[in-house]
Amino acid sequence: MFLIRYIKVDNWVVEKNPIDFAGSFMYIFMTVLFVLGISSFRMNNIFYLMGFFILLIIFIFYEKRIKNPIYNLELLKNYEYLIGNFASMVNYFVAFITVYVLSFYLQLVLGLNNLAAGLLLFITPVIMIFGAPIAGKLSDKHDPTIISALAMVLIAMALAIFTSITSLPFYMIIVAFVLQGIGQGLFSSPNNKNVLTSVSDKDLDDASALLTTIKEVGKMLSLSMFNLICIIFVGYDEIQDDILGLCQSMRLIMIISLVLVIICVLLLFISKYHFKDKS
Repeated sequence: MFLIRYIKVDNWVVEKNPIDFAGSFMYIFMTVLFVLGISSFRMNNIFYLMGFFILLIIFIFYEKRIKNPIYNLELLKNYEYLIGNFASMVNYFVAFITVYVLSFYLQLVLGLNNLAAGLLLFITPVIMIFGAPIAGKLSDKHDPTIISALAMVLIAMALAIFTSITSLPFYMIIVAFVLQGIGQGLFSSPNNKNVLTSVSDKDLDDASALLTTIKEVGKMLSLSMFNLICIIFVGYDEIQDDILGLCQSMRLIMIISLVLVIICVLLLFISKYHFKDKS
């Protein structure tokens, strides 16, 4: 708030539009129903998902018919925009679940204490801090799509190592943390630029809003998916009571993450060499 006082008002958009309260509440309830629906295999979850899909259909029809919708659905016809958002979702899917899963692995499987496990997990975000400004400068000089794709390749290399999580030598865990940190540090700035420059200036607010939301969706999906996998391999018991089931769950979520990243890399290259060249 203090810094905002020094920003010139001329640089701000002063146009005021009515808030779509109905669309906002539908959006909130959809999110809640979706998260509840994918959290377990119980019968109640089916009804939550049914409610989500019904509300989603109502939301789409409603948003298309009002003058100032909470979100411009026409943006979803932009393939570059969609691919960039999907890439962002996958990045946060991976970033969130690796920290969550590896905290279990380091403490429950390797027997490290909280401090040691935390310091090891700190490797990735520290590298990201130094990598993000470099990525921002690179995206000013080179194609941000290519930088994002190459960053995803590094993340895929880290995940390929993590898929052998039950038999990894300790130094390979460090190598994977470093690769992931470099990859995620190089990814965010170019991808954000790529997404936001794929839409017109008047749609920047909607584009930025979905990009922020989709990152949170990636986190929710990763944790919910891991929860479902743990239910399959561990059941509803305490997770530390079945280390073998936990290791199987961790390996499977890493494989799923790797597949998503590979798909993401392919889509980014398609976006670069098909849609952009075609345009």
